[in-house]
Amino acid sequence: MLLYQGRIYIPNDVDLKQIILQEAHDSPFSMHPGETKMYRTVKEHYWWRGMKKDITKFVAKCLICQQVKAEHQVLVGLLQPLPILEWKRERITMDFMIEEKIRIIRDRLKAASKWQKSYVDLKRQDIEYNVGDNVFLKVFPWKKIMRFGRKEKLSPCFIGSYEILGRVSPLAYRLALPLEFDRIHNVFYVSMLRRYRLDPSHILPLQSIEVSPGLAYDEKPMAILAKETKQLRNKQIPLVRVLWRNHSKEEATWEREEDMRRQHPYMFRD
Repeated sequence: MLLYQGRIYIPNDVDLKQIILQEAHDSPFSMHPGETKMYRTVKEHYWWRGMKKDITKFVAKCLICQQVKAEHQVLVGLLQPLPILEWKRERITMDFMIEEKIRIIRDRLKAASKWQKSYVDLKRQDIEYNVGDNVFLKVFPWKKIMRFGRKEKLSPCFIGSYEILGRVSPLAYRLALPLEFDRIHNVFYVSMLRRYRLDPSHILPLQSIEVSPGLAYDEKPMAILAKETKQLRNKQIPLVRVLWRNHSKEEATWEREEDMRRQHPYMFRD
């Protein structure tokens, strides 16, 4: 074993590097960290040339991270202001004073529109997709109940991938959706899409999530794992730990027992 500044030196072995990266990223104790956090963890024990670059590529190709995590904090899609209408000259005998005022107003509107676009675009990211690209589609988990415990970290935020059939406008694309989404219009704003990074190791599972036309899906409880009472200053709130469909026991959440009894009475028949 070779040490480099107190860290284990890893030779140029692709398989060995993949084992280390998978353990640091996919294990139940790591829970799919981002590239910065993962790099800080790995560099405490290991070193090899180009380690940070390899970690960045590994995290970018992770299928779960692509479907769960937000790609950027900034908004996607540059601002597309409405065009300023030009004055239609139908009367030649128009008063020159009125025409001059109209021209001034029109010029000021154009200047204000350009200034607004330049200001807003500083906080937005310009992104374009091509016909034939595969992208994920954004969905919204919705349970309609107040939470006290932690939220699931790996709940799906993107489903797919789906092929782009065409570009409808500078900020809208048409997707090839499966038959079970026939009630959903297949044209989406660019902020609803996320680029899919292909990797030979990916095995895309069939989506079992029932998505509503509003691109939201309702979680269904499967079992109640535990009960407890939350003590507040002036009252007590009974809570139940709920196991949700498509989630493991580690992702079970604490919910109000009153809300669960009202929305899912079949869970309390015993």
